[in-house]
Amino acid sequence: MKKVLITGADGFIGSHLLKQLDALPESSACEYHILLRPNALAHTSAASQTGVLADGRYHRHYFDISKPLSIDITFDDIVHLAALNRTNLGNDKSYDTFYHNNVQGVLNLCEGLRFKRFIFLSTANLYQHDHESLTEESPVTWTNHYEHSKYEAEQFLLKNHPRASVILRCVNTIGPGQKPIALIPHMIHNALRQLPLEIFVPHNRRIHCLDVRDVACALIAVISKPQHMGIFNLSSNTGVSISSIAQSIVDLTDSRSEIVYSNLAEERPYRVSNEKFCAHFSWQPRIDIQQSVSDTVAHILLNINEM
Repeated sequence: MKKVLITGADGFIGSHLLKQLDALPESSACEYHILLRPNALAHTSAASQTGVLADGRYHRHYFDISKPLSIDITFDDIVHLAALNRTNLGNDKSYDTFYHNNVQGVLNLCEGLRFKRFIFLSTANLYQHDHESLTEESPVTWTNHYEHSKYEAEQFLLKNHPRASVILRCVNTIGPGQKPIALIPHMIHNALRQLPLEIFVPHNRRIHCLDVRDVACALIAVISKPQHMGIFNLSSNTGVSISSIAQSIVDLTDSRSEIVYSNLAEERPYRVSNEKFCAHFSWQPRIDIQQSVSDTVAHILLNINEM
């Protein structure tokens, strides 16, 4: 039976991935293992701390991936989602902190575990926005510590496991359940409080996002096709202007918030091409950005008393 290890299974993307795996009848053809942080033990029952969830579907392993680890299993796929993200406004963490989590974590997984394929979720923000269409061959760079750490992790995999790596350069992930430190839920919370929605990126920017449920579907597509390796872009088919998203949030929340444009610079439009991934993995995004924003508003309203 195929064995798959998922890191970051209790995170934003990981939790949606598990929900979709639960809904798939063929998921029983794989033995799924999930790697969680040791402090996740505090949120589980004693019965589930022994290694398998109550329903017997997932085997749990508790490790801090920034430290050496070992599991005596050969995994067909490691789906590496755990990462220190940069979706916290005003982030002041040092590069060492990002390296400790995002690069050293990859090194420890590769050195401590046996696997046939390593599926790594990277970021499409590495691309230089100097072409209208950004493909997997487009030049890359970084502008912050998060992107730098993702680039270094990519380089390690390409150098040391070139025939066993799938690198997914994903655009920004959005959708229901995302924490308010990310841009869109942050704006929704401000709108509900009747606070101004400040647009601090170039006012004409078209953002490229992918709903978390589409990302989960894409990961399942990769798991189901073990023959493919390499770098692939994960993106929606079209971008949406940040101003239209802000206006949608105001309308959906019936808010009186003012949309404030603090950056009047003009930005050259670009698109992150997803044709290669779609062709190899028979995948298409299903949820457009406006629907994702609407679902996120509904989720926040439903859970507003818990926030």
